[in-house]
Amino acid sequence: MATAQTALDEIRLAMAATNEIFNQEVFGKRNFSALNEIYTTNAYILPPGGPMVSGLPGITEFWSNLVQSANATGGGAEVNRGDANGRWGR
Repeated sequence: MATAQTALDEIRLAMAATNEIFNQEVFGKRNFSALNEIYTTNAYILPPGGPMVSGLPGITEFWSNLVQSANATGGGAEVNRGDANGRWGR
């Protein structure tokens, strides 16, 4: 039987893998379809100073616009809530 610490370690590993996909694929390669591996279909984000964005299409549009307009090549985004597969959402 898995201990609470083992479960927590597994969650942290899944979150780190999600962060890696986000930074390498979305920011690094501008592969916005990789967001399908990160967010659930009913996910939402709360950008600082902006309105809530909900749903995968809206989130994809948000990140695409932000990354391209800022000519970003690396991100500071990190998972702070996700499912057992490391995807963001509720």
